Formats: sequence, structure tokens, C-alpha cells
Amino acid sequence: KIYLELGIAPKSKLFIQGNGIDLSRFNPEKIPRQEIEKLRRELGIPESARVLGIVARYVLEKGYPELFTAFKELLKKYPDLFLLAATLHLRSDTGAVTWELPAKMGIAQNTLLLKNRSDMERLYLLMDIFVLPTHRDCFPRSMVEAAAMARPIVASDITGCRVLVQNEKTGLLVPPKNPEALARAIERLLQNPALAKTMGANARNFALENLDEQKVCARISDCYQTLLCS
Repeated sequence: KIYLELGIAPKSKLFIQGNGIDLSRFNPEKIPRQEIEKLRRELGIPESARVLGIVARYVLEKGYPELFTAFKELLKKYPDLFLLAATLHLRSDTGAVTWELPAKMGIAQNTLLLKNRSDMERLYLLMDIFVLPTHRDCFPRSMVEAAAMARPIVASDITGCRVLVQNEKTGLLVPPKNPEALARAIERLLQNPALAKTMGANARNFALENLDEQKVCARISDCYQTLLCS
């Protein structure tokens, strides 16, 4: 968009392609329901609880404070709601969030902070709604995975998320750094499970068409072939 606005190159000469993933691994139909139920029990999530999920580094710019604030407000109306955060905390990270923050905010009882997991495809299936209130991002890998696992998505209305979320079709986009808007979007899906399910199915279809690593590699290869032959 910026290149077009600045007149650097015509649209016909621009090629933009994000990353793809292994859709045979991130396939909700391949994981038995019993495995998800077992994982739910292992993590201590009640059978009746609905789960919000985030997969991101545990830093401020990923929107954790805003998510915790929105979650605290939602708990007043939905006391059985759970928040699952699959995260990691690198030594090189700046602006890290303290692990004690959920306890300080009074939401620790309903919050799970999980580090260094290798069973991500199963964790996604525990989530009723995937949330990523990031302040900035180029092409969030976790959002690609969530879409592939047919999760409805609530994310920040920023460039990187707009590429992956079709607003009102595969998920909902909200202004960044706005916990009130975030809570409203999440509640909309909590109150309308049918809409959430439809958005999740649409997200899976979007992933099949646009995020399959085999198709992505083929598109990039075709682009190079075109350049070499021109």
C-alpha cells in the first residue's frame, strides 16, 4: 500500500506473500476429541468453562495488559470463563510482563500461563476464541495456526492482522490498546456461538486457500520464475 501511495512501483510489479504452515499438522479433524478432553482435565479447566486463548511472547506489545483488563471485566458476567496463554519469555525481550500480573489483577484463578509447549495444535482446540490484541505485528504465526485450527479470531485492527482476519467473516478486528472494545468483541462471540462457529469454519477455509505452505512455496517459486524469464 505504501509503495503504491509513493509511486515506487505499479501494482502489477508488486508481489506480497506471507508465510504458510503445515496444514496436515494443524488440522482440527485429525485430533481425537478424547485427547482434547484429556488435556482439558490435565490443565484443570472445567468441562463447562469456555476458553479464550492467546499465543504470543509475554511482552507488553502483544497486548497482555489490555487482554487481562478485558478478561477481568468479562469475568463479572461470565465467571466460568478461562484465559489460556501459551507463551514464552526470552532473555532478549524488552517490555516483558510480570508473571504476577494476573494475580495482582485478581484473575489468576481463571488464567493459565503455559510456557514452551510442543502440543500447540491441541491447545488451539481448547480455545473457543483466539485473541491477539497486539500493538504491532507483520504476519502473526499464531494467528495463522489459529485460523488453520478453525478458531474464530479477535485481533487488533493493524496491518499484520488485517492481512489474516477478514473482519466479520473469519473474526473481528478492534482498535489496538482498547480493552473496552476488545471485551465487547469477545462478548459478542460468547453470546453468539453459532456466529463464532461460522467464523471459525471460514478461517479454516481461508487457511486452506491462502496459508498452505505447499501453495505458498509454489507461489514464491512462480514469482522467481517470472522474474528470471522477464
